Amino acid sequence: MREGLLLSTPGQLSAAFVLPRAGLWDVWLQGQIMPTLSVSVDEHPLASIGAQLGGNSVVLNTMTPLPVALSAGPHRLSIARKGFTLAPGEGGSSSLYGLFLTPASAPAQTPLRVVPAPRWHSLCGRSYQWVEVVPA
Repeated sequence: MREGLLLSTPGQLSAAFVLPRAGLWDVWLQGQIMPTLSVSVDEHPLASIGAQLGGNSVVLNTMTPLPVALSAGPHRLSIARKGFTLAPGEGGSSSLYGLFLTPASAPAQTPLRVVPAPRWHSLCGRSYQWVEVVPA
């Protein structure tokens, strides 16, 4: 079983953080979120998220990032779960595995680098997540 926070009753989770610079930031949540959770920064609502059950034990379900403009300095991020309703999915629990911020201008992924086979030496001395050799 993956480690994380289980949100099975109404309540609020709050965490303080400090940003090194002002700008547009993306708030990312990872987990299995069935009942609706409210996400806010400095008591300003960002989104209500629910019915997010994708992913598996190897590849976590990462929600669409929530953009927020923030000043440099201290802030408080809050996640709240309201009381139970009779609406479908509202009686279950949510598991939060990760929560992080990235600058909104950060690339979503590193671009693919393609190198002709005779130039394989140009890959040396650098770090890669993987290298794949494919037939021509």
